[in-house]
Amino acid sequence: MLVFGLSDAKLRHRRFRQNEEAIFREFFEVSHGDTDLTPAIIAKKAGISRSTFYRHHRSVYRIRPDYEKYISQKYKSVMRPLKKKYETDKLLYKMLIFISQNRRLLTPLMEENGEKLAKNMLTFIGRKVSKEYNFPDYPGTLFDIYTGGAAALLMDWRKTGFVETEIEQICRNLIFLAKNTAKRLSPIDYKV
Repeated sequence: MLVFGLSDAKLRHRRFRQNEEAIFREFFEVSHGDTDLTPAIIAKKAGISRSTFYRHHRSVYRIRPDYEKYISQKYKSVMRPLKKKYETDKLLYKMLIFISQNRRLLTPLMEENGEKLAKNMLTFIGRKVSKEYNFPDYPGTLFDIYTGGAAALLMDWRKTGFVETEIEQICRNLIFLAKNTAKRLSPIDYKV
């Protein structure tokens, strides 16, 4: 059966994604301060049945890890084809665009463990960053210093609400940070 040009499989897939995002949204809205979360509460708030909830998650305790995995897969599926095509500055810009377009999904994670999430996003394109900005020890100390500073920049951006007009400035700051990390810290003696 076709509905508005969608096959059954595509329609099911779209509904599955919509239900998944509804579960995530309601979990983060309801979970603030509520320790007695049940699948029934989340399902009711999301407008789905309990059986639909269990099609998506084994328990309430699996929602956060599933959410992190979902965001990671979505990010990698967007960035993977771009890694070979673009230079580092364009990749960093595309990463910021991804964050801006998915701010609703990323905000809850960045509120709690944002630095870890930002570092993971940068590590995915890390080999290219390290090669272009001369971090000879990738993965290692210089790259860790860079990702820490870059994560702090992204967290500051999150606090302002992921303002889109700031994307180019943040991209320039990430590149400036990469250049200076390599220049200032590359003579470090690692044998200390």
